[in-house]
Amino acid sequence: MQFTLEMDMPNEQGTTQRQSLQQVINSTPQDSTPHLSAKAQLDGEPERPYCLDHVWHWFWELNSGRKKSEPLSYSEIKAWDGLKNAQIRSEEVDVIKHLDSMYLNYLTKKQRQQAKKKPGKKK
Repeated sequence: MQFTLEMDMPNEQGTTQRQSLQQVINSTPQDSTPHLSAKAQLDGEPERPYCLDHVWHWFWELNSGRKKSEPLSYSEIKAWDGLKNAQIRSEEVDVIKHLDSMYLNYLTKKQRQQAKKKPGKKK
């Protein structure tokens, strides 16, 4: 799941690694090294269950309105559901909360790795 999080995490410009790889695939000859490399990265990604695809997209939509690195609250999810009229079910909320926890853990791990790489920091 970490790989999928990395692929769909928007950067500062709002694009994802998945979108960038797809752009390379669409704009390079099929037998070129960049095309083959991008295709291999996308093909190597574990598949999400189709039945949960909407929940994955809901999570990223909710994430875009996140306050810093705080967990998504039930009230935020409920307010989003009211605005979008998504009619979210309780088990879908559970999946979103689980994805949120994985996302925040991933960010924390990444921040720690970056802090270790900074010069002058003790390891």
